[in-house]
Amino acid sequence: IANLLLKGRNVVVNESMGYSERLIQKYLIQGLKKAPDIVLLGSSRTMTISKTLFPKKNFMNHSVRSANLEDISAFFQLYREKNIIPEEIILGLDAWFLSDAITPYQWEVLEEYRFLPQLREVFRTFSPENFRRAFKKTLWFALKGKLEKPEITDQEKALEKRVFRPDGSMAFEGSKENIPESEVSFQVKKISSSPALYPEDAFSNLSEERKTKFLDLVQQMQQEGIKLSFILPPYHPDAFHILTKKSDAGL
Repeated sequence: IANLLLKGRNVVVNESMGYSERLIQKYLIQGLKKAPDIVLLGSSRTMTISKTLFPKKNFMNHSVRSANLEDISAFFQLYREKNIIPEEIILGLDAWFLSDAITPYQWEVLEEYRFLPQLREVFRTFSPENFRRAFKKTLWFALKGKLEKPEITDQEKALEKRVFRPDGSMAFEGSKENIPESEVSFQVKKISSSPALYPEDAFSNLSEERKTKFLDLVQQMQQEGIKLSFILPPYHPDAFHILTKKSDAGL
């Protein structure tokens, strides 16, 4: 998928492929020939922001679902390791970045970029996530005979399909972008009230340790001479009301 994106192709993906957004973004950065002018780092709430908002600029979006500080730091370290530093980084800020209930399981695929270089090979080889990925792929081969291949499309937005764009952004299915307001409100209340909601969204305290990590990361970026901008993606009013009632301290 990353190789196709680097060739400038739009790629249709679906969950049955078992792809990892974090690995795709990692390989995208590693495959870049020069530094982008602008890089966006954030969660699913900034994934749809594309180069169309930045005419005449080389733009890359490395947002991933349930992103946290570890993801953002890892992607930034990948740019530093490759020695292609963007002029500007836009950080999509989510409340759970500073949560005391953070769930680290997803960013384990980027674990190696949180350690000193001499330790990376050890963690790359013996990472639990590497084992899980290999097992998942083996099981998929056994059940289907082969992995489903990504589909190339000339459209940046395909009806009822999820499309990865070459700038790293994603277009979601049309049915998810054109929902009547009444249905949106119903789903927001249903999901926000669910006990299975991500714990990051209903934390009770800010983590002093994570606040320090965030400030250190910002300082690191500034020391590289990078212009920093911030996006505060809004919560739906109904979701915000429910979530603030759930947590002791409130969002």
